[in-house]
Amino acid sequence: MKDDFESLSQSLFSERKSSEHIILNLRGETSDFVRVNQSRVRQIGSVSEIQLSLDYLLQTPMGLKKSSRSLSLTGNLADDKARLKRELDLAREETLLLPVDPYAELPQIFESSSSCRRGDLLRPEEIGLKILTPLKEWDAAGLYAGGKIMRGFSHSEGLRHWFETENFSWDYSVYTPQQRAIKKTLAGSQWSDEAFSFQVQDLRQSLEVLTRPSIKLKRGSYRVYLAPAAVNELLGMLSWGCVGEASMRNAESPLLKLRAGEASFSDKVSLYEDFSNGFVPRFNSEGELSPECLTIIEKGQLKSSLVSRRSAKEFGIQSTGATPSEGLRSPRLAKGNLSEESILKTLGSGLYLSNLHYLNWSDQPAGRVTGMTRFSCFWVEDGKLTAPIETMRFDDTLFSIFGSAIEDLTYASNWLADTGTYDMRSLGGAETPGLLLRDFMLTI
Repeated sequence: MKDDFESLSQSLFSERKSSEHIILNLRGETSDFVRVNQSRVRQIGSVSEIQLSLDYLLQTPMGLKKSSRSLSLTGNLADDKARLKRELDLAREETLLLPVDPYAELPQIFESSSSCRRGDLLRPEEIGLKILTPLKEWDAAGLYAGGKIMRGFSHSEGLRHWFETENFSWDYSVYTPQQRAIKKTLAGSQWSDEAFSFQVQDLRQSLEVLTRPSIKLKRGSYRVYLAPAAVNELLGMLSWGCVGEASMRNAESPLLKLRAGEASFSDKVSLYEDFSNGFVPRFNSEGELSPECLTIIEKGQLKSSLVSRRSAKEFGIQSTGATPSEGLRSPRLAKGNLSEESILKTLGSGLYLSNLHYLNWSDQPAGRVTGMTRFSCFWVEDGKLTAPIETMRFDDTLFSIFGSAIEDLTYASNWLADTGTYDMRSLGGAETPGLLLRDFMLTI
């Protein structure tokens, strides 16, 4: 596909006129899928898909005009070249009717890049057996997705980027007779029977407690341990208008006080945009390469925002190679000192929250987040799991969760893949430890 992408690029760029600049972005995958319900394979298949987007920039005496087109490739190179040429002609016609974009910029020549990460994945014929045999005594439901994911970039001035990775995710839940569930995800570039076996052992211990009568909690503040999956949901909120330069300049970010030095997170909190794991391409849709590791928050203080090329021009600052949305693509939260073995003992009496969901802002300017507990969440008494809790809503601020309420973070850190398959398999994820809080507000 890399060779075909280069051939498509060269063919299209040969049509370029002197006042034109053309950018192509490719997204593709070749993936195997297995859908499971009640511990049986219900659907199995494979998908091969390539999508191409075309950005057309026209230099006029008044400034730049920009038009964007997209199409799905057929795999027939001659046909795809002809279809791409038609999209270019349509973009030319459309651009004549558009106003000048004051923040559009001509492509710049950056460093080209190429990355291919091979994996050791399950063969299609063994997926069902491998993922279900260890779970055969339980009611399991989930989705396995694995294969090759590709990203490509080219523009008419000669810059090229290519990213290719082979990975998988097995995103599943195990249900009790009471229809309570424990959710787990196994993901990466190397399938490991041993890692899956370790997850199953952990499942067995938690399922016994999950079958006990549930406890209804009263509203109030509780001592809480947030497992990595729960912390990951909270990290996701930082991409909702928090760490982007545009949201800060427009006074929309809840972290304005952090930027002004009027507030801080705990000195135990350091957050990075880290591409060193190779799960996400460093280049963005405009061909910029992000730093391999960018410090966002260091020991509770804001060190850098995510700056897109558009924001860089608008505000006269340096771009960090962020995407246009200025969201986190590969976040890593620094580890702490709490060992896995001592989590429950250190928690003492309180809540063990495995998952959170339906997160949203309840007061965005104040950084207040609300959401629900989900799946296997337990009451802990004297360092032991005693009973599941009924679903509760939480409402608390980022300045408490990542600030004044923190006691420690776990020494072990989990990589949590983005398992989304809407439109196409998602790339990346987050690396995060668990989080021990001295208080966490539950409302209803």
